[in-house]
Amino acid sequence: MIKLTIDTVKKLDLFSNADPETLEVITKLLKIRTYPKGSYVFLEDQPAFGICFLINGSVKITKSDSSGKEHILKLVKESSVFGEVVLFNGGNYPATAITIQDSEIAILYNNDLEEQIKTDPQLALNLIKIISVRLRNAQDKIKQLALMDTKRRLYSLIINWSNNSERKGDSIYIDVSLTQQEIADLIGTTRETVTRTLKELKDSKVIEMSKGQIILLDMDRLKTYALI
Repeated sequence: MIKLTIDTVKKLDLFSNADPETLEVITKLLKIRTYPKGSYVFLEDQPAFGICFLINGSVKITKSDSSGKEHILKLVKESSVFGEVVLFNGGNYPATAITIQDSEIAILYNNDLEEQIKTDPQLALNLIKIISVRLRNAQDKIKQLALMDTKRRLYSLIINWSNNSERKGDSIYIDVSLTQQEIADLIGTTRETVTRTLKELKDSKVIEMSKGQIILLDMDRLKTYALI
């Protein structure tokens, strides 16, 4: 299990501009938990216990419809906060968080965070900014689902993933921990459409595929496809 340090905590988006004293306090308050692949971090409608930070691994946020079908709302990036929307109004988690890789997650329990905010209002401002970004991303996703066809949604998703991926020369190596069915759920289409579209991109030499990775070879052409 990783040992949290002040340097690790400073990389978390909520505490990126915190002062040294705050970082020291938060480092002591955070509790590290290890979750094997496929574990529930929290469940939809479960009483909220705190906010979570992905230290390493991968987590998906999902919501189920009336028929029980799972819909992926977003993927959590390392060093990002999730479960934060319940902080200001309490209540239950509005969605489910599931690990899709073995993951280490730091938890800041509600009482501890509320006490810290009383002495450091900058944390509250940071949370408001993060929630604002979440709302903007949700609006963008609604617009994509309404206005983009399924191929363009997949193109846009790959472009978005590439922004935080490793570059080697002209190629971008995108780690993908989702199955093709999960990718389909994320963009509101079928697995067959995802499989067919990825094959078309591969045949056009826009991407290459390897186990657990999409290698983006031609970003300019993919961006052109996304705008058509």
